[in-house]
Amino acid sequence: MIKIRELRNLIAHEYADEKMPEIYAAVATLSPLLLSVVPKVIAYASNITR
Repeated sequence: MIKIRELRNLIAHEYADEKMPEIYAAVATLSPLLLSVVPKVIAYASNITR
């Protein structure tokens, strides 16, 4: 999750086109991890709000 946060920060602050291929590759690599966490976050939030 730290790598995902670091990538988000890079995307938010990167304006140079030469970094974009690296950013796209990193997003493609980390997306499955992020998507696998979503159901766990939903379950956690559901438990807290009950």
